[in-house]
Amino acid sequence: MDRHDVCSECKFFINEDSFGDGWCGLHQKDCFCENGACEGGEVKGRDFSSRTCGECDAFCECGLGGASAAKADDAACQYFDDTSLNQLRQLKK
Repeated sequence: MDRHDVCSECKFFINEDSFGDGWCGLHQKDCFCENGACEGGEVKGRDFSSRTCGECDAFCECGLGGASAAKADDAACQYFDDTSLNQLRQLKK
């Protein structure tokens, strides 16, 4: 990653809340989604074509964009995150 990237673009950035606060799995510390990314980070994968926006933890935020809002059946973007949804599925088992 370089100085133009931010933490939310890194695969180590997890558990983001609605305020943009999350956890850096690389440095094992709290961080903010818009902080400048470190050199040790790795860009999230870009192959999300089999997933949809409705399966993403951030869907409600993306769905508030007015005319350009995400729809549940849109193809997911590179920021796809289903950490919370996976935890709920595991609890049901």
